[in-house]
Amino acid sequence: MYNRHMQKKKRWLIPAVIIGILVLFCVVTYIVTPLVIVRPNYNEKAAEELTLIEMQELYAEKQALNIPLVEDIKIETPDGNLYGWRLHQMNNTYSGEADLLLYFGGYDEDSSTAALRFLDQMTETEHFKAYDIAVVDFPGFGTSSGKATDEAIRTASAAIYNYFRTRDNVRNIYVMGYSFGCGPAAYVASLYDVSGLILLAPYESIYDLYNSVTPVFYGPMRLLISFQMDTGVYAEKVKCAPLIIASRADERIPYRCSLALSEHFSEDAQFITIRETTHGDLTTDVKVLEAISLYLNAAN
Repeated sequence: MYNRHMQKKKRWLIPAVIIGILVLFCVVTYIVTPLVIVRPNYNEKAAEELTLIEMQELYAEKQALNIPLVEDIKIETPDGNLYGWRLHQMNNTYSGEADLLLYFGGYDEDSSTAALRFLDQMTETEHFKAYDIAVVDFPGFGTSSGKATDEAIRTASAAIYNYFRTRDNVRNIYVMGYSFGCGPAAYVASLYDVSGLILLAPYESIYDLYNSVTPVFYGPMRLLISFQMDTGVYAEKVKCAPLIIASRADERIPYRCSLALSEHFSEDAQFITIRETTHGDLTTDVKVLEAISLYLNAAN
């Protein structure tokens, strides 16, 4: 009798263990996967360098320097404060009007890192000379308040756009997204009549990003993804013709995903293929910068 009871117990034990492992896997996956896609970062050294430049300009009473003016940005929202930078075009003043390029960065890119890169490009090349550039951290990034959830990032992206839209010294706003930032950029462009939309290495849906790391999120497995960013859905509501740049050598965002996204826009997208540039080098590639410059100049 005892042996029969033990045998019956063993028969149930193995399925129970398997089910337990599957449940644990699903729970862990649901919690951990957003951490793979969004990695809040803060480059303290870059922030200190930008602050030093800004202070030097203030003490010089904003005299024209051999660099663009640097302005720190604070945006107050009901969910907390968002911080970032605005780089003013060469020899402009804080009161001078300018067209603005609003940039949404990658999954681990904070505003200070991006602003320093743009600062170098503005001073060393002609690509962004006629534009102000603004980069503001998502919730949880840099020193911005909050947690980097999908809803928080969408809400913050709209708040960032509205902040600059209401500035007296901003004329037209062009929105630019890179990698993860393409989702928020397309989302903003779906809500407002932006003057232009630039997407570097964009994805059709957030599943593209997850599957580029672990290619298992298909069919029912998609239910394990808690972080949502449906770039393709947003694209269908965008009114302007975007510029999309993707590389065949991109190891992070498959080229086919960027190509698939281009088909969602109601206006024909200008799609440019780069062949040998890796994902991390797209924002500094000369061909990419030239394409962006041509797009911005044509819009004007």
